[in-house]
Amino acid sequence: MSLFDLVLVGLIVCLAVGGYRLGFVARVLSWVGLAIGIAAAAWAAPKVLHSLPGLIGADGALDANSRLIVVAGAFVLIASLGGALGATAGARVRRSIPRGAARQVDRVAGSVAGAVGALILVWLFLPALSDVPGVVSRQARNSAIARAIDGAVPRPPQSLLALRQAVRDADFPQVFDDLRPSPRTGAPPPPDVLNPSVQARVIASTVRVSGVACGRQMQGSGFSPAPDVIVTNAHVVAGERSTQVHRPDGERLQARVVVFDPERDLAVLSVPGLDQAPLPVTEAEVGDTGAVFGHPKGQEEVDVQPARVDDRRTATGRDIYNASVTRRDVLFLAARLAPGDSGAALVNESGEVMGVAFAIAPDEPATAYAVSDQELRAVLAQPRAGAVSTGDCIG
Repeated sequence: MSLFDLVLVGLIVCLAVGGYRLGFVARVLSWVGLAIGIAAAAWAAPKVLHSLPGLIGADGALDANSRLIVVAGAFVLIASLGGALGATAGARVRRSIPRGAARQVDRVAGSVAGAVGALILVWLFLPALSDVPGVVSRQARNSAIARAIDGAVPRPPQSLLALRQAVRDADFPQVFDDLRPSPRTGAPPPPDVLNPSVQARVIASTVRVSGVACGRQMQGSGFSPAPDVIVTNAHVVAGERSTQVHRPDGERLQARVVVFDPERDLAVLSVPGLDQAPLPVTEAEVGDTGAVFGHPKGQEEVDVQPARVDDRRTATGRDIYNASVTRRDVLFLAARLAPGDSGAALVNESGEVMGVAFAIAPDEPATAYAVSDQELRAVLAQPRAGAVSTGDCIG
């Protein structure tokens, strides 16, 4: 039994004891109030987030810590208010239950309701916990209780999606269900996998992509596959009214999104005057080594991370808005990537693009994912008549 399981057992016991003290009627009404509060918080928290201009900097971006405090505070306040109102109503109703056997039955039933409610909370929040990078995700995925719940009931509703998107780091989307649990890809290749001349050539064709969407500063990476053209992830530019690309020499250029594909998570930008040598696109093979060229955490300098293609498969998941089911040809990479590497080019030892980074494994720091050359070619083949909508914000 993992530490996460012990915490869950403690939660179940505490809520069962609390349910016994409150009784069935009061406990059920408190859960009803809490459910209404959670739904209201999921609807209101992102709106509260974007209605506080005092937390938005001069560049139009919201500080990450402020965003977390605002959203978490709004969620706890609204959800707790709903639960308190429900418990108060339940306590009044409970007074009408006569003392004796009826009151005892109410207490026992309340204990059961408390335990069941704890399991429902785990069911609702398990996907969010599984998406948190690091120890939280590993504990959640290794939990015997969580696995039993996940295998016995369907996936929870998407009513909390807006809240999850508001507080999570939008530089990488949540991983496809088909990619869970995260595979162990082994250690990445050595740092000198590319010779200096190839590395310099690829760096010269790499850009940092930035913009503001719904009060959030969005950062990503991109590369040039054709003259005056940049490819990045769709989730990097989603909801942006204005997008810029930053060349390695520091020059900033205005970009127009001319292809936006939320199912493949790819976008094509038109950048007049880009003046970068295009990188050729080639097919990826399992075992190919190379590197990912990106801007982790939005840093100005290009970061080169050695990478190896450990697997390639067609994965089923949802688009960047979690709205429709989609299938992608995905490359499994042994590479250490970070938020900000979204849209970065995966190149082989000859400097040819094999894929585009789009996600990292939340519980495996040396595992990342890229859409393949097949998906990239399909997006590049789409017509580019002019600027297109970048859809709704993700974050």
